[in-house]
Amino acid sequence: MWKWLRKTGGTVFFPLIVICLVFAASGTALSEDPGEEIQGDTGNTATVRIDSKTTDNLLTDRGIFRVDEMTVFYDEDGKKMSFSLLPVPCKAEISYESGLGDPEARSVKLIKALPGAVTYFQSPTPE
Repeated sequence: MWKWLRKTGGTVFFPLIVICLVFAASGTALSEDPGEEIQGDTGNTATVRIDSKTTDNLLTDRGIFRVDEMTVFYDEDGKKMSFSLLPVPCKAEISYESGLGDPEARSVKLIKALPGAVTYFQSPTPE
């Protein structure tokens, strides 16, 4: 095999393969906008105003975000807190994953509770 590699220009071919493997392993990708970072599997982040919450959803100015037992909530100091303690309305940063239907919130960090904020859940509106 090595004889074949030397005969076919292995001195050029081998370094190209190494460069491609290093590039692929670094997780770097090119985008149309050189300043744009490509998001990995971790999803997206949005700063939103959360207007209300149900046991399964957050209603925000950017739409509905689903929450489940995997969603982690943080207070203004970055400490974990219970979903039931999240005051609404509030400003928050939501990390989420898009998929079919409403995006799934993976983490919610409280930025600031807004005037009139309460911690109780609202009943879902019947469809």
